Amino acid sequence: MESRRLFLTFLTTATITVVALIVPIFHVVWQHSKNALEASLQDEFAHVYWWDRWYSWVLVAGPLGRWPVGTAFGYHLLAARQPTPPEWHMGYMISEPNLTPFLMIIIALGLALFTSAMALLGIRDSLQGKTTFDRMITHPRGTLYWIPATSQRSQAGSVFLCPVNINLYDSGYQRNWEDLMARPLLGPMDLERWLHLSQALRITR
Repeated sequence: MESRRLFLTFLTTATITVVALIVPIFHVVWQHSKNALEASLQDEFAHVYWWDRWYSWVLVAGPLGRWPVGTAFGYHLLAARQPTPPEWHMGYMISEPNLTPFLMIIIALGLALFTSAMALLGIRDSLQGKTTFDRMITHPRGTLYWIPATSQRSQAGSVFLCPVNINLYDSGYQRNWEDLMARPLLGPMDLERWLHLSQALRITR
């Protein structure tokens, strides 16, 4: 559970950090991208080699990738139309149309989407009292759990069969969330929950 909380914290922090880094430059890069896309749509070369080709619909992430690649063509066209290279100054890669910030934002948004999806799935599993093992491994007869012995130094334990549709760790949304938040962000594995579960199962046998 400690590792799950740490992992969820990492995913959430990564998403917030990526979004926070993009926000200050997003408006400027968005305007440049609109101009680049318009230039690409009006250019005959771009139509011959990209927009009017069948592979533009399937080559890069299907139809969704058609527009970013076309916009990248537009950035190349805007750079070629400049009579002289822009004079270097602090922030010129943002103030002037440049392909690099556009690609970096595309990659960053993909990363933020991935980490946010992973975080939401992890939070959902935590609220339902599910572990990664429960979500990845299922069996028609149920799930086998190995419950360690009371002694932390002993490797002995017992194996129990948990029937299907019975979640051993589900204590309700609120209790599951409180249990997750009560765990230390960094710390050794706490066997208290395992011992409590072991005693409960032995009583019900």
